[in-house]
Amino acid sequence: MSENDHTFPRAILWTVQKGMSTVFERSIRALGDIKVYHGSYARAAYFGEERCFPHFMDRQVQPGLKFSDIKEILQGPAVGYRGVFMKDHAYRIGATGRYDALPEGFAHSFLIRQPIKSIISFYKTYIDAYGWDSPLLVSEISFRGMWDLYKYIRDVKGQTPLIIDADDLIADPAGIMKKYCEAVGFEFRESMLHWEPGPVDGWLWEDIWYRRVSTSKGFLKPSELESSRPDDKLSDLPEVIQEAVRDSQPCYEEMYKLRMLP
Repeated sequence: MSENDHTFPRAILWTVQKGMSTVFERSIRALGDIKVYHGSYARAAYFGEERCFPHFMDRQVQPGLKFSDIKEILQGPAVGYRGVFMKDHAYRIGATGRYDALPEGFAHSFLIRQPIKSIISFYKTYIDAYGWDSPLLVSEISFRGMWDLYKYIRDVKGQTPLIIDADDLIADPAGIMKKYCEAVGFEFRESMLHWEPGPVDGWLWEDIWYRRVSTSKGFLKPSELESSRPDDKLSDLPEVIQEAVRDSQPCYEEMYKLRMLP
């Protein structure tokens, strides 16, 4: 199979902050013959000349990082590989309205996770990484951009994207990854369930964001996961976090009803 063959599979997994997408990506990387891109649109949304978020406007512009540049890279050749995969946070397209930057020829899918779990996990990691004098926008944390992107792909692009819930993934990683590979055209192998621990070239942010997956050897059991505890009262958290959870919940519920069943 060559990269110019029309059967050459290309897939994108859209998700939210702390949606367990990096471990999903790590599983895809274990195949070895899939070219993997990590958060490519973050480079355009935060570092390029078309960057969209005010707290990055004072950064030096990095050339070659327009949204159209990312699109061309993703649509480009993948010599020596049998497929292409990217995972990214959906708000970088859905909240910015840059639907024109979606690459052609890709199967789109979405990974969702309960907002109270994912957003609080994001908040805790953000504090560990930077402290909390937050310039973040609700749109960077909320599920709203993901829901909007899903509807655009469904209603305008004419695809019916696969939706996976993170709890289903962790409860049955083999079953979910098999179904995902079948849906997008990848070849499932048992090697996708286990890997050598360590960082991965191409990860974009500080190591703290990848701490759990970089030390893992495979999918964690549900009991091993960090999640919101009873003492994590939403009312005690910053307003931007509270608003993001409130805004996300109806979007999550709509997508959960459409998820791929285990």
